[in-house]
Amino acid sequence: MNEKKISVIIPMYNSEKYIAKCLDSIISQNYENLEIIVVNDGSKDSSKEICEEYVKKDSRIRLINTENRGAGSARNTGLDASTGEIIGFIDSDDYICNDFYERLYNMLETTGADIAIGRFERVSEQDEINFQNSGEIKEHTNLEQLMDLYGENLDDYIIVY
Repeated sequence: MNEKKISVIIPMYNSEKYIAKCLDSIISQNYENLEIIVVNDGSKDSSKEICEEYVKKDSRIRLINTENRGAGSARNTGLDASTGEIIGFIDSDDYICNDFYERLYNMLETTGADIAIGRFERVSEQDEINFQNSGEIKEHTNLEQLMDLYGENLDDYIIVY
């Protein structure tokens, strides 16, 4: 297998309603060279126990338990523990289509880019995501990327000198 290992880092806090769906979507990826690091940021619900069951089922999953310090600290803990050549972040209440990492990996390999970003849709608990692949690859300068993220009201968010 020539594919690089991707470390998927999932910061988790009180996610018992969502974490199983999140993990199911990651372990069913057709890109299999994954390391899945769940950082339990001091959850008070049954999130930890749910993840412990997944650790037993899939050797790619690691669970790191920490005291509650926030999502940023949990992401950094995951980064410190990662061994992959590529890093991916997924929130514990998100789920992805089964070719998500394959597409992002192929974009990185094809373009030589340092970062690949996928589109997302917000959904309610009852809705299913309709994944659409435009096949479009965009290159941005830093300012263009910020405009893409924040729109024409960039000045409301960021001061550009």
